[in-house]
Formats: sequence, structure tokens, C-alpha cells
Amino acid sequence: MRIKKKIRILSALLVSAVVWLMCSIPAEARIRHRTRHHYHSSGSGTVVKLTPEQSKIALIIGIAFIALVALLMIVSYIKKKKSAKKNSPPGTAVATMVSSELKDYTDEITQEILKHDNYFSTVHFFDHSQEVLNKVLRAASAGDFTVLQQTESAELFKKHYQEIKNLQNAGKTERFEEIQTDQFKLTEYKLNQKNEELSVCVSGTMRNYITDSSGAPIEGSQAQMVNFRYGMTFKRNISTSASYDTAQWVLKDFVRLENGDSYKNSGVILS
Repeated sequence: MRIKKKIRILSALLVSAVVWLMCSIPAEARIRHRTRHHYHSSGSGTVVKLTPEQSKIALIIGIAFIALVALLMIVSYIKKKKSAKKNSPPGTAVATMVSSELKDYTDEITQEILKHDNYFSTVHFFDHSQEVLNKVLRAASAGDFTVLQQTESAELFKKHYQEIKNLQNAGKTERFEEIQTDQFKLTEYKLNQKNEELSVCVSGTMRNYITDSSGAPIEGSQAQMVNFRYGMTFKRNISTSASYDTAQWVLKDFVRLENGDSYKNSGVILS
């Protein structure tokens, strides 16, 4: 049974109980008034004393009412979270996440690349990945499409452009602040006769929240640091492989990973 249907049933039962109690109290009050038991008069008002059974029922109804209100608040909170996730740019979501582990193929992939590129450095590539990550997130916050276009492939830029525009049209902006990376791992490497693709998983913490047109936070927490994990895939042509220039690696894919999400985790793939 769906949650909304359960809530409607609980609400109907609660209303029925309240109506029954309201109807039963006046009847009892009239009986007590004639026998002058269980009440006293003060001025023009009359105070009715509930029977033990009625008091117990009233307590149960009160608890049920509080529980129903709490349930409605929880459902509303979940819906807001889902809405924030649906409207977030660059594959992001406003939420605190704990990463599931991806297998680390860094050593295996590095050895394979070094067979045809003596200049490749894992350290330099990780530095390049961090720089690109910062550029993409900060450009998304600022709506800087020029930086995004210079950093991403044409296809990825088109996707991010539309996602950011959708948020802007809704009067919203997603903020990425104090980005701190703490883990990098190479997860997949594809090589063919024309090009190569290298995937990396980057983890860390940052402040991630959504603001309205006035700059006021409406989703997430401006003060809270949240965990993040991104899957990033870079592509370069074989003809430019033997070089120190990590800028040859162009960002092709950029995905925010949530709990349980995997990402291109097959190690070395030769074709």
C-alpha cells in the first residue's frame, strides 16, 4: 500500500474518532447536568469532567494527531529532497552521502599507459582532475558557460548548459563552496587505435546547497560540509599521448555518485 493512501486512511480514522468523542461528550454532559454529578458551575460556564474511558480515548487521539503531523512533515521533507536532486546541475544532488567502494585499478592502469606514454604521471593526472573538478563546480555556481565550454567536450557542455538553465529559469542556483578532495583512484582505461579514455573517481567534502533568486538558502545547509564522490572520464587522441601536457585530456563525462552507485570500474580495456 502506498504511503499517501495510508496517510489518507489514518486521517479519516482520526477525524472519525474526534467526531465520535465530540458527539459523546455533550450527551454525557447532559446526563451529568440532570444528576449534578461530575461537574461544577462557575458563573455562566459549565466544566465537563470526562469519564476515565473518554480521557483515555482523548489521549490516544492526541497522540495519533501528533504522529500524523510528524508523518506529514517527514513526507514533505522527502519530497523536497527528491525535487532538489531532480533539478540539480552537473549530475549533482544536495545530500550528505557516504561513498561505496569502487575497485582501485590505479597501478594496473598506470603501467598500461606507460607502455606507450613515458611521460604519463598519475600524480599530474590527479592534479589535473582536481583542477577540472573545481572549474566545473565553480562555473556551474556562477553560471559561467565560457569556462564550462573550454573545459568540457561539446556533448557534455550541452548537457550541463541545459541543466543549469533549467535551474536559473526556476530562480535557483546551486552553490559549491570549500571544495576539498581527499581521495583519487583510477577505475577504468579504454584504449583503441585512435584515442584513449581514462576514468577517475574523486572523493572529498564541500558545502553544497541551493539558493533562491535573492541568494537565500532553500535546499541543503550553507553551514554543513557534505561528502561527495564524482566519476570523471577524460579522453585524448593517441597522436598527442607522448607529452607532459595534461590539458590534452578533455572531460567527456562527469557524474555525481550517490550511495551504492558504481562508475566505469572494469580496469584496463584494450580494443
